[in-house]
Amino acid sequence: MILGYASMWRWVSLVGTAAQLVCLPGCNDDWEDDCVHGTCVCRDLDSCNFQCPKPGCRVDCARSSSCGGQCVDHCAFTCHDASSCALTCGDDCAVSCSRASACDVDCRHGCHVMCSDVSSCRITLTDGWVVCERAGLCQVTCASPGGTPIPADDCGGGRFACGPC
Repeated sequence: MILGYASMWRWVSLVGTAAQLVCLPGCNDDWEDDCVHGTCVCRDLDSCNFQCPKPGCRVDCARSSSCGGQCVDHCAFTCHDASSCALTCGDDCAVSCSRASACDVDCRHGCHVMCSDVSSCRITLTDGWVVCERAGLCQVTCASPGGTPIPADDCGGGRFACGPC
């Protein structure tokens, strides 16, 4: 009878532990599932290709060969210590690229981009601003209503703007 209770106790304990692992957010080793829920952490991967389908997504990429993807509005994207960082996002996105070979961003209204210690920073905005610090190339273009990109205004001090400086 004692052996029966011990076996039953192990079974109940095992089922309880499994239920906790299923219910706890963030216990999934698959980072892509977390991107769907708004937080995407990609570290120490060869490639991180994400898609965040909800507004307000937070993406943190580090120590990856390439990191890039798509976000909708109000996205915060941080990419550092990577070969390439790339983002396509909607309105009001905040982007920070540092210690990367290339940073490529295509963003719409109200976007803010910081590029530091990068070989090239190529940004296209509808309106917003970009700050380049210690960048080999800082190319900022503004998407115009006619579809032809025009160079951003050089506000001085490494700051470029599509709209008022």
